[in-house]
Order: sequence, then C-alpha cells, then structure tokens
Amino acid sequence: MSAPKHRAESILAPFASRAATAYLESRARLRETQPAPEQVLDSLQLLRVSDVCRLLRISKPTLWRLRRTSDFPQATELTERVIAWRKSDVESWLRSRPGGSRAASTPPTRP
Repeated sequence: MSAPKHRAESILAPFASRAATAYLESRARLRETQPAPEQVLDSLQLLRVSDVCRLLRISKPTLWRLRRTSDFPQATELTERVIAWRKSDVESWLRSRPGGSRAASTPPTRP
C-alpha cells in the first residue's frame, strides 16, 4: 500500500516544489514593492510648528512667511489653536527645493 503513495509523491514532488517556489517568489516580490510598516507610520507622523522649524532649521516667523507661499505644504488644523503638517509632505517639499535635502541633513558649519 505504501508503494503507490510513494510513487504518487515522487511524481507530484516536482510540481509541488515549483508551486512552492513560485509562491515564495511572489511573496518576495510583494514584500519588495510594499513599503515597510515603519515607513508608512513615519509618513503619517504630524509635525507641530516647533518640529517643522527644527527640521527646516528656520525660525517661526520664517515658517509663517513660508506658509503664505503657494508651494509650501498645507497645514492641518488639529484644534482651534494647534496646526500640524504631515512629515512626508514637509520632507517632499524640502527635497523639491534646490539644495534642500542637503541643508536639512547636514549640521551647519562654523567658520
């Protein structure tokens, strides 16, 4: 009785291993195309006024001037007195500016 079962297993083994390999490869491709969970959470992070000023290395009055420009990201009103920006929006705005990504990633140098 065990012989037919063994024969069926030996006949189906290459197909099973191909199916398993195809499944594992499709999962790996899916993992490569999807962002990591920490990246998703990081993009949803909200930055308050002081956080944006620290990230951009600017003062609060400069931030208010930037808000009046049309290309700066729109703030979200959390309460009547509190506004915030999505971190991903501020970072993409910074990257779009000439030399912007370098300015925020390197500390200022002293003469």
